Amino acid sequence: MTMLGAIAVLVAFETGVVPTMVRVASDSQCPSAHAVQEALDALGGRLTPRPCSASVLNHGARLTVELAWSGDPQSEMRELAVESDCDSRAQSAAVVIASWLGALPEVGLVTSSPKTPTEVQVAKSGVHESGQPPVEAPTVAPTTKSHARPSEAPSLSDKALSGSGSRGVGRSWLGVGVGGSAGGGVIPGARIEYLRASSSAGFHVGWMASALASMPRSQSLDGGTSSWMRPALALTGTASWGGDRVRLAMDLGALAGFTVAWGSGYPANHMDSSPTWGVTCGLRLQVNLTSSVPWVELRVIDWLHAQGLQHDIQPTGIVSTTDLPPLEAVLSLGWSFAI
Repeated sequence: MTMLGAIAVLVAFETGVVPTMVRVASDSQCPSAHAVQEALDALGGRLTPRPCSASVLNHGARLTVELAWSGDPQSEMRELAVESDCDSRAQSAAVVIASWLGALPEVGLVTSSPKTPTEVQVAKSGVHESGQPPVEAPTVAPTTKSHARPSEAPSLSDKALSGSGSRGVGRSWLGVGVGGSAGGGVIPGARIEYLRASSSAGFHVGWMASALASMPRSQSLDGGTSSWMRPALALTGTASWGGDRVRLAMDLGALAGFTVAWGSGYPANHMDSSPTWGVTCGLRLQVNLTSSVPWVELRVIDWLHAQGLQHDIQPTGIVSTTDLPPLEAVLSLGWSFAI
């Protein structure tokens, strides 16, 4: 294998193309980036004619392998069903990367079972050193559409491997944000969110469920202090666009809240509560890292159900009221993590 690598380097220099190393990254130690690199070296996929990077993302019993070529805006992805053994995981990821790089001399794709046409096996043919038999790769489950290399002839099984649609691998994210809310006073607040999104033609589309709350707001009313808070749950549709690293995201949807109000400093203090609803829209600037996404977000909330504070002045029977603000603006800093 060392001799083959040396010959490849000499041929590259003769043709004017200088090969480069494949940069491998992993978000876990099972498999680690080093283990995947060693397995890739054993398959002859150490060098590539132009810079590229491979990322291995761990999702329990599945791995997502992403290959990004320098200068190409769109990366390629595969999702693999793997075993719990770390060495087996590293070998599986290396086989997929090597097939992308054309390191497997001949690629034959066959369906593994008539009952599971979406699963195929990628087999490396050719004679290994010392006359060893060919090495078979594990089962690969299709996730995204791939672009066939000139040396690979597309077939019906190629379409099964790449997927029939243009949608990419779905990913889940758990995020937490803190910031300030303006509307009846500026106060600190926080949010927690679950985001599910997939890629389609350069866009990431999906949905997000979130819970948001802020510290109580207060204002003076008839010699006392009236306070309230309005926690809420939101369900929104999301979309993001931009480059591989920096992206702009937007979401729009509905939210349901529960307003709780109470008084202090009055002859008789009472607490009251009432449900409410509204719509929300958020604009977010985010930076995509390997397995996490830091972001800054501006969100606007419009409460459609009018609510107010009321003070009954006894024994005169006079009622004093003031409306709660229907609009709120929230500026947050947050971080989301792949799950």
